[in-house]
Amino acid sequence: MISNVGYRFTVFADYSNLCFSRESMNKIFDAFNGIDIVPAVVQEVSPDAGVSQRMRFVTNDGISIALMSSRIDIDIISGKKEGFLEEEKGKVSSILLQYMTRIYSAFGKMIQDANRMAWGSTFVYFDISSEEKRNFRQRFIQPIRFYRDISVDEFNVCYVGRKKIQITSCDQEEINILTQIREYVSDNEPRVYGNISGYIISFDINTVPENKKNRFGAQTFDSFINIAREIQKDVGNDFLNV
Repeated sequence: MISNVGYRFTVFADYSNLCFSRESMNKIFDAFNGIDIVPAVVQEVSPDAGVSQRMRFVTNDGISIALMSSRIDIDIISGKKEGFLEEEKGKVSSILLQYMTRIYSAFGKMIQDANRMAWGSTFVYFDISSEEKRNFRQRFIQPIRFYRDISVDEFNVCYVGRKKIQITSCDQEEINILTQIREYVSDNEPRVYGNISGYIISFDINTVPENKKNRFGAQTFDSFINIAREIQKDVGNDFLNV
């Protein structure tokens, strides 16, 4: 069984001025009026060992929002073992887009346009036999003489590619397309997927970090998410059809 268990939408910029404060908290509460959110304060350690207080919010429907100094993450994890059904995926994407847009609207001129964006999706392949695990691994790694008779379930592979896409009417953007596969055992997190043993397959589609220009306003988020979802669906044909 392959279960689509999570999504993440991230934007990158200098958000250091959006640190924890009563005023910033109130802006978020106003922006999410009608939605139950629980606030928290997290400590962020900078490369120079400085510490700042950042804001994090959790909703009662599995969404986590973190406003860090150089990125804003919005994650959603399915509360069901079977993950997000096909008919739910469009709604989930729409919610993540809507929440990020609310944050940008809340802070107005205080918030910069993003210089990078990333879209991630996570799948778990589980309820499988030892033979199915072995066959799955061998799709992605060349059998090696030394390990042929002594290999275990654990393995980790990562594929990385780069291509150009058109997000706005301006220049094309280079994006990285990453796929990572690794063993996953949920004994430590039974509340999420139950006690399962299998493989986690994650896709990360992001604009390249080399371009530091702040060029992605909230009006471009929708276009990027739609393109990233199509790319993930395409690359997923090579990894999820088991």
